Amino acid sequence: MSNSLAVAVIARLTLSECGSSFNVGDLDEIPPADYDENGEPIVQTYDLISLFNVLDRCQRPRKLLADIQRRMAPGHGRFILAVVLPFDACVEVGASARVEAPHEALQLSGSTWEVREHQQQQ
Repeated sequence: MSNSLAVAVIARLTLSECGSSFNVGDLDEIPPADYDENGEPIVQTYDLISLFNVLDRCQRPRKLLADIQRRMAPGHGRFILAVVLPFDACVEVGASARVEAPHEALQLSGSTWEVREHQQQQ
């Protein structure tokens, strides 16, 4: 098991022991809360979503960020993001872990951390 996978497993176990107020998992694994009258899934929203050291290893970081924004609770949802700086996007592909550029480019720059609050549009 890779070091990062071991950390992810430990984080999931630790957070899941904190009670039912946490939903730990990948965005694609989290089931919808309910379905509308047409049988379409209703997107579950969350008060807090965190993403730690994943964005630089993601094939489609813009899509991931849009999915996260869509799942944030309107008006009070918060998003915690951690990225490695300097930002160097690359994706390991296949069993051989071949390194290639992600399908989407995401331009980040800087060498320090910064806190920004983004007001979500209603």
